[in-house]
Parts: sequence; structure tokens; C-alpha cells
Amino acid sequence: MGDAERLASPGTGTDADLGWLLDDLVTRVNQIDKALILSRDGLAIGASKGFNREDAEHLSAVAAGSRGASASTSAAAESARPSSRWTTSSCS
Repeated sequence: MGDAERLASPGTGTDADLGWLLDDLVTRVNQIDKALILSRDGLAIGASKGFNREDAEHLSAVAAGSRGASASTSAAAESARPSSRWTTSSCS
């Protein structure tokens, strides 16, 4: 069993399907060594060779935390922004 196959739930085939795609990406792009796909909620759903389950889950937790902090900061910055109310006057 390869490293990428360890991420999928038994019988789903999801990682096997994504693993070959990510392995091909890593092979074709010299600047990357490993690739990981995360779901919207931060779960590792696919990985290239070289990732074991523990590393993939750790990295996905870090990414989910970063995304959450970014979203929270963005929301705080948006609510702190003074509202701009443009008024127009018409001259008759």
C-alpha cells in the first residue's frame, strides 16, 4: 500500500484516484516535491507519494488553522472599516 492510499477511508478509492494525479503533478513540475489536496473543511483527501497519514493530517490541520485565522482577520478588518456613504446632489 502506497503513502497516498493511506489517507482514504477504506473502500472509497478517493485517494487512489487523486494519488496518481498528484504523483504525476509532482513528476512534471520540478519546483515541487510533494502535493496534498484538502477539502473545504481542512481534511486531507489526497496526497502524492512521500506523505504518510500523520504528516498529511498535521499539514492539513496547520492549513485549516491558517485559513481560519485569515478569515477571522478579514472579517475583523471589514467590520472595522468605516462605511463610505456617497451622497449626490442634483443641480437643477
